Amino acid sequence: MPRFVQPASTGLPEPQDPVSRRLAVALAAISAAQLMEERADAMDYYLGDMRKDMPAQDGRSRAVSTDVADTIEGMVAAEAGIGPGMKIIAVNGRKFSADVLHDALKAAKANTLPIELLVENTEYYKTFKLNYHEGDKYPHLVRDDAKPDLLSAILKAK
Repeated sequence: MPRFVQPASTGLPEPQDPVSRRLAVALAAISAAQLMEERADAMDYYLGDMRKDMPAQDGRSRAVSTDVADTIEGMVAAEAGIGPGMKIIAVNGRKFSADVLHDALKAAKANTLPIELLVENTEYYKTFKLNYHEGDKYPHLVRDDAKPDLLSAILKAK
C-alpha cells in the first residue's frame, strides 16, 4: 500500500476512511501547488515579468483593483471628486468587477447617461456621476522613428 504524506493540520477533524484521507491529501496538495504558483507569478510580476498579465484578446487587462491610487487633475474622475485612497464598490448599481466596468464604459459610449460609481471613502459611501462617453481606452507605446531606439538597447542588455 502506498504511503501518503499527511497535510498540515487545518483544524478540521481528520477523515477516517482511506478514500477520504486520500482525497484530503490530494486537495491539500492542489491548494499548496496553486498557492506556490500564485506566489511565483507575483514575484515574477514584481521583478518585471508581466507576461501573465498581458491583455486578454479583447485588449483588456486582467489586473483590476478597486482601490483608487491616484487621479489626474482635469480628468473626469478628479473633476467628479474621486481621489486617492477611495475604493470603488459598484458601477451603475452592480458590484464592481472588470467586466462590469467595461460593460458600463461600452454602454456609456452609446448614450448620454453618466456612469455612476459607488465609492467608499473611509467609513462613508457616496455615488459619483461621471460624464464620460468615450468608451474603453487601451494606451500603448508607439515607436517614434525620428528618435533613438533606447528601449531596444535596454532590453538587449538583459
